[in-house]
Amino acid sequence: HMFLNNNHMVCVTGLLLLKNNLRVLSLKNNDIGSDGFIRLLHVIILKDCKLRILDVSMNPIGDPGGVAVAALLAKKNRYFKRLFMSGTGLTYVSGYNFGIVLYFNKCLEVLDLSVNKFSDFAAEALMKGWNTITL
Repeated sequence: HMFLNNNHMVCVTGLLLLKNNLRVLSLKNNDIGSDGFIRLLHVIILKDCKLRILDVSMNPIGDPGGVAVAALLAKKNRYFKRLFMSGTGLTYVSGYNFGIVLYFNKCLEVLDLSVNKFSDFAAEALMKGWNTITL
């Protein structure tokens, strides 16, 4: 726990831009909200960062961050392989969107969404997405 918040994401994203060979970033158990997370996503996905594993578990990211990462992962993903978002305040809105990600994104290997509040609607979308994956 480093007490990182949205304001600190400017430094973290700057580091990612300078060290574009960084493969693993663990930011779990901080105070990073949706704004900081979306800033981080911009660098990871849109700037073609080579990060493969991101753990933002136990941060108050919420559905704005969940929807943003789902939208980006559904469209573009060259390197990103593992995303850990356990206990990030996601609801059925994000769960549904991640179901779409699982349907379209065949590069993602691990998606941890445990300890979030998904409804039956979100669970159904996640299962439909999961069923399209060939192992």
